[in-house]
Amino acid sequence: MDLNTWTSSTLKHAKWDGGGWEVDIERVTDGGRTEVRKLQTKHIIQATGINSEPKIPRVPGISEFDGPIYHSSEFTTAEPTTTPKKVVVVGTGVSGHDIAQEFSEQGHDVTLVQRGATCIDRTAYVYGQGLYSEDGPPTEDADFITHSVPLPVLKRKEIEKTDEHMIENKQYFEALEKVGYRIDRGPDGAGRKFKFIQYAGGSYIDVGGLQLIIDGHIKVKQGAIAQVKVHSLVLEDGTELPADEIVFATGFSSMLATAGKIMGGDFVRKLDEVWGVDEEGEMRSIWRQSGHPGYCTAVYLTRVNKLSPPRDKVFVLGSAGIEEELAAVGIEFSGGTDPTFQRQVVEDDFRRLAEASNAPSTFGAVVVGMDLDVNFLKLSHAVTHIRNGATFLATNLDATFPTLGAAFPASGSLAAAVTKAASVEPLLTGKPSPLMMDAILARYGPLDRDRTCMVGDGLDVDIRFGLEQGLGTLLVLSGVSSLEDLEDTRYKPEAVVDRLVDLVPEFSV
Repeated sequence: MDLNTWTSSTLKHAKWDGGGWEVDIERVTDGGRTEVRKLQTKHIIQATGINSEPKIPRVPGISEFDGPIYHSSEFTTAEPTTTPKKVVVVGTGVSGHDIAQEFSEQGHDVTLVQRGATCIDRTAYVYGQGLYSEDGPPTEDADFITHSVPLPVLKRKEIEKTDEHMIENKQYFEALEKVGYRIDRGPDGAGRKFKFIQYAGGSYIDVGGLQLIIDGHIKVKQGAIAQVKVHSLVLEDGTELPADEIVFATGFSSMLATAGKIMGGDFVRKLDEVWGVDEEGEMRSIWRQSGHPGYCTAVYLTRVNKLSPPRDKVFVLGSAGIEEELAAVGIEFSGGTDPTFQRQVVEDDFRRLAEASNAPSTFGAVVVGMDLDVNFLKLSHAVTHIRNGATFLATNLDATFPTLGAAFPASGSLAAAVTKAASVEPLLTGKPSPLMMDAILARYGPLDRDRTCMVGDGLDVDIRFGLEQGLGTLLVLSGVSSLEDLEDTRYKPEAVVDRLVDLVPEFSV
C-alpha cells in the first residue's frame, strides 16, 4: 500500500489550534535511540478500537497482594500444572469466562466473581454466516446489509428470539442459577446482541465455560470487591477468597477516555458520547459526525461549489462548530469566534468596510449559522462580502428555537437580517434544500433513488426533501408533524407510521 508507517511509536501529545493539529510523537529509531518528532496535520484518525483503555476498579490493598495481579488484556496463557494455583477471576464477560475456562482446563482451582447478572447466549453461531464467509459478498456490502435494519425494528425481533432462547434452554439456565450464577435477559429482554449494542460488554457466547460452572469445576461467587489482602480477595459481604493469582476481567473504558489521553480533555468534552443507543434509537456517534455542526456546508464548499484562489476564504457568522468543520477540510475562514470581532464598532471600521466594498475580495462565501455573540461588526462584514460577490450560505432557516417554554431568535433570523441588508437570498445547505442532496452525492457517490427512502418526522422539511429529490417517503408520527397536518399539506408521504417499530411485521430479520 506504500504507506509511511512508524512502529515503536507513541503519540505523546496532540493540540488543536482551530485550524489543525500539533502532534508530538515519541519513536524508537533503528539504532535504538528515542526521539520526539513534532508534526502538523489537518486530521487525526483514532483507530484504537472499542476496547483500548483497560478499566481496573480502585480497590484498597492491590499493591499489597503477594502474587500476579493484572487486567485481562495482559493475560497470555494458563500453564498446565500438577500443583494447582488458586485463581480468582473478577468479571463475567467474554474474557472472564474464557480465562477461567483455560485455567480450569489446565488443572487450577478457579473462582469466578460475578458482580452483576450476565447475558448469555448458547445459540450456535449461524446468524450472518452467509454474509461473512469466503463465498459471501464484499465485507462493505455485508456490513451494509447487517446494519440496514433500524435498531428499534431489530430490537423487537431480538426480544422474540430471546424469549424462544430462554424457553429452549430452560433446564440449562436453571442449573446455572442453582449454583449461584445470575442471568440477564439484556436491555428490555432483547438479549445478548443488544447488551453489546448498548453497553459493549456484560455478555457471553457459551463455548464451554458454563458447563464447567454447572459441573463445579469453576466456582462462582456474587458480590462487589471490598479489598485485596496479601493472599486473598475480600467481597463486601465479608467472604474471603484465597488467591495465588488475580485477574481483573473488568472491561474497558469508553473510546472518549482513550481520545482524552491522546487529544486532551478540553477537546474531548466537545465531542458526543460514543456507543450505546440514543433517545432516537440510533447508535451514538457511530457512522455519523462527532458533534460539530457545519459538516454539509464544508462538503458543499469543497466538493460541489469549490472555492478557488483568490476567493478561497469564508466569512463565518456562526459558532465554533462551523469553524471546526471548515478547518477540517482545509478552508481558511474569518469572523465567527475570532476575538478581534468581539467588540464594538469604531470609526475606522466604517472606513475599512467601505474600502473593502470597492476592492477585489478574497472571500468566496459567507456562512450564516447560529451565533450567540452576533454583533454589528460581524453583520457588517458579512453583508459587505456578499455585496462583493461572495456566495451566501445558511445552515438553517429556522426563525426561532424553543427553550424553557419560550422562543428565541435562531439562525434563520440572523440570515434574514443579512438578506435584508445585502438584498440577496441565502442558499440553504440543510434540508429541504437540493444542496444537501448535492453534498450527499459528492460525499457518497450515486444512489438509486427508486430504492432510497427518506424517513423523518417533519412534513415541511424531511418529507418535502424526499419528494423533491425523487425518494420514497415515510413519515414517523413521533415528532414535529401529526396526522391532522396531513390534511393541509402538499407534502404527502407515501407511508405513515406511529413509530419505527411499527414496521416490524413488514421486515424479515
